[in-house]
Amino acid sequence: MVWIPPAIRPRGLWATAAALLLVSALAPDVPLAQPAPSFGAAAPTVPPSASASRVVVLLFEGFAPTLLSAAQTPAFDRLREEGAWTHRLTSVFPTQGWVNGASLATGCWPAQHGIVSEMFVDPERGDFDREPLHGWLTGCEPLGDAARRQGVAVHRFGWYGLDPDTEADRCDSGARRRDAGRRRALLDHLRAPADPAGATTRELVQARFCAPGDSIRRNGVDTPASAAVVAELDSFVGEVVAAIETRGDETLLFVVTDHGMRDVSHLIQLPRILAREGVDATVKAAGSTALLYLPEGADAAAIQQRLSAYDFFEVLSRDALPAYAHLGEGPRVPELILSAYPPYFIEAKSRWPYWLSALGLVAPDHLWAEWWRSATSGFVPRTPAMYGLVYVWGHGVEGGREAQALRVIDLHPTIAEVLGIAPGEPLDGRVATTLLRAAPSPGAEGGGSLP
Repeated sequence: MVWIPPAIRPRGLWATAAALLLVSALAPDVPLAQPAPSFGAAAPTVPPSASASRVVVLLFEGFAPTLLSAAQTPAFDRLREEGAWTHRLTSVFPTQGWVNGASLATGCWPAQHGIVSEMFVDPERGDFDREPLHGWLTGCEPLGDAARRQGVAVHRFGWYGLDPDTEADRCDSGARRRDAGRRRALLDHLRAPADPAGATTRELVQARFCAPGDSIRRNGVDTPASAAVVAELDSFVGEVVAAIETRGDETLLFVVTDHGMRDVSHLIQLPRILAREGVDATVKAAGSTALLYLPEGADAAAIQQRLSAYDFFEVLSRDALPAYAHLGEGPRVPELILSAYPPYFIEAKSRWPYWLSALGLVAPDHLWAEWWRSATSGFVPRTPAMYGLVYVWGHGVEGGREAQALRVIDLHPTIAEVLGIAPGEPLDGRVATTLLRAAPSPGAEGGGSLP
């Protein structure tokens, strides 16, 4: 980012626009190469043994592990000391909320469940824009549905609209208020007294919250505003833990995220680039990924070659997707996909501020826009900032242990294992046994399983 001294900061719309044109011409001084650390789930080495009659899943959107160092987090510290955890949760490409929400729910890659981006085109149903997942999944059974089918009581709070006639929170304006309502409703549910008859009905509770992702997009990752949100969420996790302890039953708590977040600074002026290159395409863009649906007869290879001349995004072909992109070749997958390199990002023009659309006609190929979008997701999974977190605490879990890396698709079968039910089918994930190692029995020496 280029800093502008207060004394010369422009005032007024046209002066601001002129200043942005000047600043955006200066490309950010960062390397464009994508880092490539190892990732993926390791082979199981320890038989799963932890189990519970009730599982509570808290999903915080965009909770990058680095955020835990931004504030005092006594609740997370306790989960880390008393439970199992990892900061190497590998998200599905594109690393966006809806795609990973569907993969977390179903245990499947996008090629099977059909949610290939936050925005896409279905040739029969039309445009998808963060719609309720119920009715849009093309395959795979969500964990909650599989659990209900096997007699488990399921309670969902804002869980991607997977139940019929429920909405899905897009985490736009009003998200903070809706999150607060869901937190109250969840705590009321968890604090309800146990069945006095001593019923042992198994239960799955799933709750999704837009924080901290909604705040990070506006304010950036390493900022006081984001630290304040993290502290607030930590306090909420502490309340959930207290509610579980008060009930005293066999409960296992999973605290997870869908993806990490990465600071960004420059908006790619994709409409301008496509017009210059003579590319006629229907564009669906979000975060750092743009889907290009070409008209019938278009030469996708030639278009890919022309667009590959730009060094702030990668051009992927449906016919030769990289190994990390488990999108398949279904009708929702476009001929070409643009994947931005950080700190650049791509957003649908319909989401731009109204005056930015006009400015885009004369602006350069990428415009400094940190004033509008400070962080985002969607980058390739091997980008370090895209890793998520998983914390498991409660009945039967060995404490104080960092587990091996795992994938978002592994959470579905892992939770099914804890509940003692069969996962939905088909399934791409596998049980993360390193999270489920049992604590030693009281009085036992060494390891062991709880009775």
